[in-house]
Amino acid sequence: MVFDARIEVSAGRSLHVRDEGGGEPVLLLHGFTGSGATMAALAETLLPEHRVVSVDLMGHGESDAPRGREAYALERCCQDLKAVLDARGIEHAHLLGYSMGARIGLGFALEAPERVLSFVGIGTRAGIADPAARATRRTQDDRLAAEIEARGIAWFVDYWMALPIFSSQSRLGAEALEAARKQRQRNRSEGLAGSLRGVGAGSQPSLFEALPRLQLPVLLVTGAEDVRFTQAARELGKWLPDAKLEVLPDAGHAAHLENPAAFQAAWKRHRTRVSAATSSPEPGSLGAWHAAARPATLPASLVPVAVGTAVAVAQEAGRFVPAMACLTAAVSLQLATNFVNDYADFERGTDDEDRLGPPRAAQQGWLTPSALRIGAGFALGLAALVGLYGIAVGGWPIAVAGALALLCAWAYTGGPYPLGYHGFGDPLVFIFFGGFAVVGTHWLQAGAASSGAFASALPLGFLATALIAVNNLRDRPTDVAAGKRTVAVRLGERRARRYTAGLVLAAYGSLPLIALAGAGWLAALPLATIPLAIPVLQAIRDASGRALNNTLARTGRLELAFGAALVASWGAVAWMG
Repeated sequence: MVFDARIEVSAGRSLHVRDEGGGEPVLLLHGFTGSGATMAALAETLLPEHRVVSVDLMGHGESDAPRGREAYALERCCQDLKAVLDARGIEHAHLLGYSMGARIGLGFALEAPERVLSFVGIGTRAGIADPAARATRRTQDDRLAAEIEARGIAWFVDYWMALPIFSSQSRLGAEALEAARKQRQRNRSEGLAGSLRGVGAGSQPSLFEALPRLQLPVLLVTGAEDVRFTQAARELGKWLPDAKLEVLPDAGHAAHLENPAAFQAAWKRHRTRVSAATSSPEPGSLGAWHAAARPATLPASLVPVAVGTAVAVAQEAGRFVPAMACLTAAVSLQLATNFVNDYADFERGTDDEDRLGPPRAAQQGWLTPSALRIGAGFALGLAALVGLYGIAVGGWPIAVAGALALLCAWAYTGGPYPLGYHGFGDPLVFIFFGGFAVVGTHWLQAGAASSGAFASALPLGFLATALIAVNNLRDRPTDVAAGKRTVAVRLGERRARRYTAGLVLAAYGSLPLIALAGAGWLAALPLATIPLAIPVLQAIRDASGRALNNTLARTGRLELAFGAALVASWGAVAWMG
């Protein structure tokens, strides 16, 4: 059944809404001068699988066109959209917006993330960050709004459609362009002028600083011929925790209209990504074990082994079999720690329905605590078995390091005095995923200590500790309630944020020591990862709760990239002789 009528969103304010189809809802938001009708072709492609709600935004189409700038402000637009969802009985929906509609949709996703399943923005920006540039644009928008009112809708449509940004739409053909012209002419001068004044790029507040908080799958779509907005989308993606960019060929600003087949393919990839992120594994399945293994944390065990091996190779002491033994032991210990953490937190009641982090296997019923104990025992046993080889090759230092690693993998959250619950987690991570992993890997291959290994262990220890610090910053409220005294709990929120950011910065501050230890100027290669560190630092400063889940993943990727750059540094040292 199709609903096609006006909805009163507040006293004296009504929007025209078309609601049709079934399945997960998609809220369509058109661009400036458009209406729900201009999204009809796109709606048709979505209807077989989705419930599609098309809205004429305030001042457009058959919706109201009130007087006054404030009637169109972004905050009011967000309130209107929430009222539409409430009126249609929709708890949450995918948001799909084009140009102005995408800007408004992004604002709504930030304002009410609990109502949004995912966000797709076609040709969008997050506002103008520079206040002076925004003020200039606002003056230009006000001037154009006055001209619309003075010269009428026909003049404005001719002016608008002749703008260079829309020149690529000539590929749509004369008939489609004429239909678009007639649609635009059905708008009212006062509505377009009000929209331009209230929610134009000059009036909309910049959203950039709020973007790291947006924990939603985001798809940014641009046309390859729309160079300016493609660059803007690339910049936007740096701020968003979970964003993908699709640049469609043979398309300009209205990429969904100019290359609909490519857009449909991009949409399907996006939906597959969203479904994979939200689907639950079958109890006892490989997917359940994959979730319990927490692959996002594995760089903390992989990277130090690679770096320790690279230092050994640079010193002509690299050996394949000891390196593989270190890798197997490190990953096994990481898996054991994760499995113990999963069942121990569940049994202590730390993981409950209020958990902010990703779902845990025991909490969700995907794996039983006893199964996780067996998995942890198997992983610890494999690490111990490999450790016997390490002791035979590396002697008593490996025996001591291995015994401590096995003990701490279990005692981190297991046993009568879980170390992670009493603030010892951070120093243990620094020691084991920095010093022991890098230096031990080098020792097992070279048979001797090295200043290069010790210096290279520092930044990896800092970044591995940053991983656990981000995790604990996210969980601080629930840890306080559970009596868990992590470093983040002990420091308090403000100092915990500074501490976590300091760990990331300390990794870069360690590079001069690596240079002095033999890498020379090549130690500067990890500076290339600074663009990955910036959004992490911004999120550490601003984000909280579940928004830090993606920050955790980004910190893991930063450590992986930093470690790869360190491997390249020492590899270049070896190559240059």
